[in-house]
Amino acid sequence: MSATTELVRALETVLPARVYPLVFPQPAGATRPAALWPACKYQQVGAEIFNDACGQDAGETDNTAFQIDVAAADFDELRALVTQIRLALAGTAPPCVVEDVSY
Repeated sequence: MSATTELVRALETVLPARVYPLVFPQPAGATRPAALWPACKYQQVGAEIFNDACGQDAGETDNTAFQIDVAAADFDELRALVTQIRLALAGTAPPCVVEDVSY
């Protein structure tokens, strides 16, 4: 299974039908974001391919980096969603590891 497929599955356990690649959807002619909140978007920002003893030898999923942006109606909802997303990602196989967090 690809890293993207595993990531989207985990994110959709928290935000069903509100997970988007790269950008939040916007209707034609919209002047500001019109996506329904809460939602999240993701993009792959890196991958490291090398032979070593790390990871679980899952090939496509080892050492792949994604950026996940979460949007919500207010800050409290946002923080709750981030917590839920982190828990969902920890349950992937192999588990996702958060290397840097800012909110």
